[in-house]
Amino acid sequence: MPNESSDERWRAAKDEALRILSERAEQPVNVLIYYSELCNLLETIAFSYDSKVFWEFLGEISTAEYLADAGCSRQSSFIKTLSKSPGLAL
Repeated sequence: MPNESSDERWRAAKDEALRILSERAEQPVNVLIYYSELCNLLETIAFSYDSKVFWEFLGEISTAEYLADAGCSRQSSFIKTLSKSPGLAL
């Protein structure tokens, strides 16, 4: 979890990530997005795809989407690591 002074930026980054994932999911062909690619596309905040804080970030997004029951109905974009192991599905 980010510290209090960065909460606003953290929320903005989550919104940005969801926008990126939504745009990817809307493409006519289901195009995968890799963790590293998502990190490179984020402009609000910088992450390394293998950092603990990035995994926490993805966990918060995934949990919020699940609780909002938006995950599978809103998006079918899947994130995979470079090793092709399953990742976050939103």
